[in-house]
Amino acid sequence: GYFDWLSTPYQTTPLEWLNTRPWWTYLSFHDHPAFGFLLQYLQFKLTGVSVLAMRFWPALYGLISVYILYLIAKKLFASKIALLSAAFLAVSSLHIWVARLALQESLVILMILLSVYLFLKSQENKKYFYLFGLVFGLALMAKLTSLVLLPAFFIYLLLRHRHIFREKEIYFSVLIILIICSPYIIYNIYLYKNFSHFDFQLSYLLKQNVEAWQIRPGREEIAPNKIQALKFIFSGLRNSVSFLWLAFSSLSFVYLTYLIFKSRIKQAPTNIFFLFLIILSHIFFYIFIGSAARFLAILMPWLAISMAWFFLTCKIPLSGGYQARSKIKYGAYFLLFAFIF
Repeated sequence: GYFDWLSTPYQTTPLEWLNTRPWWTYLSFHDHPAFGFLLQYLQFKLTGVSVLAMRFWPALYGLISVYILYLIAKKLFASKIALLSAAFLAVSSLHIWVARLALQESLVILMILLSVYLFLKSQENKKYFYLFGLVFGLALMAKLTSLVLLPAFFIYLLLRHRHIFREKEIYFSVLIILIICSPYIIYNIYLYKNFSHFDFQLSYLLKQNVEAWQIRPGREEIAPNKIQALKFIFSGLRNSVSFLWLAFSSLSFVYLTYLIFKSRIKQAPTNIFFLFLIILSHIFFYIFIGSAARFLAILMPWLAISMAWFFLTCKIPLSGGYQARSKIKYGAYFLLFAFIF
């Protein structure tokens, strides 16, 4: 049922500390907000409890994410780049992996992509800010790792669309986000009132010492310093994706960074500037939360766009006449086909 319990003696939940179940314990779970768990609970009610029912929905989220990424890349760049981006994500080992598990990440990736798409739509029509607030609020309530988008959104608006901060729509979207997150906020207020600490994630973030949670699985990737954290990100990717993916995505991000700084940031094209901010925001986020494979999976859609953009737009000076250039071009497309295969 809809019950907050984890099958391990090393991480007990507040429900095991209470004699009766207060109303506020229904508002969240001890380690994550409730949206993902509530969806799973309703899905089990709809289909019955089975492994198929548990894994069907994350697989569906993973498939839909490929299409939403196509829409984002098409809005940022062009149809060819969008198609290639979707192709890269569809064969990404990390994306396939999370789509086959009943973790929150498949839902989180879908909600993050929907949030970004609606955010981009809101730049064309301010009314989309309301829908953006709804979806991004649900993304946060699926898992707090969705916060990774906030720095990118804020810096992008501050540097490219500062007038937005004078519009009422953006403040209404913030209000919608707060309303959707209110169950999580209320839960943590009552948890602190009863036990003098917040939930599993917030207590870790605020360095609260919780006797019942001395062992925190998934935090082994936290590095002792920022340089080591960057190495952990690279080694985490090296252990999770193919060497070709790692090399190609790294090259595309280096080229993206080069163009941004060559253009002195403020003059950089809006689309590549936004993509750069999204990827950079993820990197800084991993420095602080660790680079476990399930976290790195959230970066895969943006690397897929970066790689597709790089392949189709990077201009390398070629010599040797038309025939020689054609051979190089067709050779590149053959290597692309082999890469995806």
